[in-house]
Amino acid sequence: MNQRGLLPRLLLIGDRFTDPGVASKILEAVKCGVRWVQLRDHDADTNTFLTAANSLVESLRAVRPDLLISINARIAVAEKLQCAVHLQFSGPPVDSARTRIPDGLPVGISVHTFSEIDHLTSDYLIWSPVFESRSKPGQEGTGLDALSQASELAFPIPVIAMGGITPDTVNDCLASNVHGVAVLSGIIAAKDIHLAVGSYLEAVQPKVTANG
Repeated sequence: MNQRGLLPRLLLIGDRFTDPGVASKILEAVKCGVRWVQLRDHDADTNTFLTAANSLVESLRAVRPDLLISINARIAVAEKLQCAVHLQFSGPPVDSARTRIPDGLPVGISVHTFSEIDHLTSDYLIWSPVFESRSKPGQEGTGLDALSQASELAFPIPVIAMGGITPDTVNDCLASNVHGVAVLSGIIAAKDIHLAVGSYLEAVQPKVTANG
C-alpha cells in the first residue's frame, strides 16, 4: 500500500501521553489543526498505556473524527482502539501487524541506518535523527545528505523526517524529497501551542512557484 499523498505532512509524536499534562497538549494541538498523532510511552505498563490511550483517543476523535492516530509499538492497543500502528525496526513483522488493524490504516516503521531500509514493506518510514533534538540531547543528527539518501533508497515508500526539526528547517527537509516531518518537543514543549502548530503547518505546505 503506497500512502504517499494520503498521509498528512505533519506528524505529532505524543511522547509520554499517559501524563495528563501531555495529553492535554496533544488535544490542544489537534484543535489547532494537527491531523496525525502518534501515541507513545515506552515506560508505561500495559494497563496504564491502554487506559490512557482509550481515554485520549475518544477525546481526540470527538474533536476531529478524521484524525489519523497511530499507536507506537503496542499492536494489541491499536487493534482494540481501531488505530494505525507504528513499529520499531526490531519489532514484529509489518505484514503481521497489518492483519490486526483496520484495512486502509498505515503501518509505519522507524529506521536509523540505510541497511534497515532494504526490503521494507511498511506504508511509510520515520528516519531519525536528522538533527540533534531537545528530547535526546547529545545524540548527533545524521544530517540532510543522509536524509536525502534515505529518501532515495526508500522510494516509493514515503519518508517522514524526525529529530530536532523546527519550522525553519522544514523546507530543507522537504527539499530532501521526504513526504513530511515528525515533531515532538517543538509542539509539546512550546509556550504557545497554537503558534507552534500554525508555524509547522505553514512550513509543510507545498510551495507554489510563479510558474505554478
